Amino acid sequence: MSKILIATDGSKVSEEMVEYALDLASALDFEVFIVYVSDEPLKEDDSEQIIGRNAVDYAVEEAKKRNIPVSYEIIYGIPAVDIVNKANEIGARAIIMGSVGRTGLSRLLVGSVAERVIKLAYGPVVIVRKPERDEGIKFERMLIATDGSEANKSAIRIGLRFASSLNMKVSTISVNDIREVSTLNSAEAWSELNDVSKAAVADVIHQGSRLGLNVDPIIVDGVPYKEIVERSADHDIVVMGTLGRSGLSQLRVGSVAEKVVRYSKCPVMVVRATESFTPLDPL
Repeated sequence: MSKILIATDGSKVSEEMVEYALDLASALDFEVFIVYVSDEPLKEDDSEQIIGRNAVDYAVEEAKKRNIPVSYEIIYGIPAVDIVNKANEIGARAIIMGSVGRTGLSRLLVGSVAERVIKLAYGPVVIVRKPERDEGIKFERMLIATDGSEANKSAIRIGLRFASSLNMKVSTISVNDIREVSTLNSAEAWSELNDVSKAAVADVIHQGSRLGLNVDPIIVDGVPYKEIVERSADHDIVVMGTLGRSGLSQLRVGSVAEKVVRYSKCPVMVVRATESFTPLDPL
């Protein structure tokens, strides 16, 4: 059976993420592998060991309630690196983890582990945010964000297969970035941007049709991450691509992926793309 890796840190956010991940695994008929990675040495009966054990026990028990085959491991190491390494080792189709968006200089919960996993993973990473709507966990509405670049191709393909397997309704959004328009040649610039957006959504619609999906197009003017985040409130998951980079540089597409992950009103699936990227099909 295919596997999903669930990375937990024992927090309340992680418990909510575990529920989401297990419901997804159940819907897809996948096994799950639970991992807790500590960046402190693990000693018998110390606080870190207890937190890890409790986190794993909770996830395992919830999996058993759903009759989902489950394995687990508690690891001492570098969280982001070991999460990705474990996913590769077990052939996980996706990594699922929790995150809390914060403002100002503070980073994502878990010491920005989520951001680092996105930059390192060679497959889909689903960052689970608690939906603003109190409607329970649903897999009904997907929003695929695209700018027509190569960085989004893998995300589009994976997202559409995901949607097809779960019979989800799909919309695709492309945003004409108002910051890119020169005031000197505004008419020409708008026309160019609009043509790119039309081609981008048309590609998603075409690919969706091959899987029997009717994809609704959305083309708007604005700041990309803000427009995507605004519409995330009406969807159950946002799917987008990115180019993972090292050093001080940010995620591709003007750091749109990073900002959407931080502020989205629903879970976000990010698929990192590189020149040599050949992702595992999650479905």
